[in-house]
Amino acid sequence: MPTTRATPNPDPVLTLPAGAAPPPGLRFVDCRFRLDDKAWGREQWRRGRVPGAVFLDLEEDLSGPGEGRHPLPDPARLARTLGDMGISADTPLVVYDQGAGPYAARAWWVLRWLGHASVRVLDRGWSGWLADGRPVSDARPEPHQPAVYTPRPNRAEVVGPEEIPGIASAGNLVDVREPERFHGVREPIDRVAGHIPGARNLPWSQVLDASGAWRDPEVLRAQLEAALPDPTRAVWSCGSGVTACVGLLAAARAGLPGGRLYVGSWSGWISDPTRPIAVT
Repeated sequence: MPTTRATPNPDPVLTLPAGAAPPPGLRFVDCRFRLDDKAWGREQWRRGRVPGAVFLDLEEDLSGPGEGRHPLPDPARLARTLGDMGISADTPLVVYDQGAGPYAARAWWVLRWLGHASVRVLDRGWSGWLADGRPVSDARPEPHQPAVYTPRPNRAEVVGPEEIPGIASAGNLVDVREPERFHGVREPIDRVAGHIPGARNLPWSQVLDASGAWRDPEVLRAQLEAALPDPTRAVWSCGSGVTACVGLLAAARAGLPGGRLYVGSWSGWISDPTRPIAVT
């Protein structure tokens, strides 16, 4: 399949001023999810959602088989799902999750990787939508006129485990997990604690402010440039390739594109017991 890079959005985060309606022509995509209750997100979508929003599930739609807990989905399968929802590669999308944005960021990155032309993350997600008193729908979803979605995944944005040692030794591997997980103090999800030797730790929550909103682009740029030798060469990782996408979104918002994703992340790395680990 050919490789293309979608045209970047001026700002991949959509912040709606109080009382302002969303720009016309947008399709909303609900990505709410909980690791401890995998049916929760779809049930919440059924009970109440942004009017007209469709639902993409982290594990059913935005992941597929492979190394780690959340490998990338099959492009053709995801394209069929989107087409059945009436979404083509040119449909302007806004994705949201329950609030802080890790699942929406994963959807944003996967859709961009797939070749989607315009996709943004809703600032503060569903919690912000409700707090602003915006309309909510629980109506039975209307059937969509199917669309043709042609996937053009950008393979260059993905890093495999064989590249990781060199990237880490150059100081360009960033792990966004909480410090306790990174240092191996505790590991509530994966079977082995620790991190990939040479990785840097930049917890994903630090790109959000105290209210859970995304920090301003200039603040993010200063933060990333202070923390990393070159954010445009960073390879982002986490536990399973989900919250790492928050780092990629932050870099894009800061005007620092070029970062890549290690999809397998820690859960993929430890699937091979011969790979080294560090605990500090």
